[in-house]
Amino acid sequence: MTLSDLGALGEFVGSILVLGTLIYLVIQVRQTSRGINASNFVNATHMFNPVNIATVSDGELFELWMRGCNEPETLSDVEGARYHLLLRAVNNNFLALWMAHQDGTFPKSSWKIYERNLGELLATPGGGMLIESIRFASPEMSELMQQWRDAAGGRMNFTRRGFELVTGAGPTQ
Repeated sequence: MTLSDLGALGEFVGSILVLGTLIYLVIQVRQTSRGINASNFVNATHMFNPVNIATVSDGELFELWMRGCNEPETLSDVEGARYHLLLRAVNNNFLALWMAHQDGTFPKSSWKIYERNLGELLATPGGGMLIESIRFASPEMSELMQQWRDAAGGRMNFTRRGFELVTGAGPTQ
């Protein structure tokens, strides 16, 4: 075997090793991506739990949430401001998930669940107010929120069973 033959053999073995390394790296990246997606899904539930627990633990706050969603016109100025801030806190969680979905770190199948829930919230009379308040700062985001709302299929109310479509109600605005 000549030196030239050994060189060719070395190049062949080297290319096999490089290919093996690339396959190994692809496997590692996929495993890392799955881990990030799983972690982000767990974090999503942790993001909403403090708001949910605070709301259900305080009867006054829960009543504010129910009236704010379903009958925002009955809220006093102070109650309306409190509801608006609570709504923004919930919305901030949804937007963080949407951004993670946009950059590929939150799985589409998981985002679809949250997207539907956000649409239902936005389809309540009180949720619609959030779309209008966002319009000033970000008309594009407001338009996207309208699409999520419209996907809910009509006006919603927040009830003891969660968000429910109001039968016989006109379109949400």
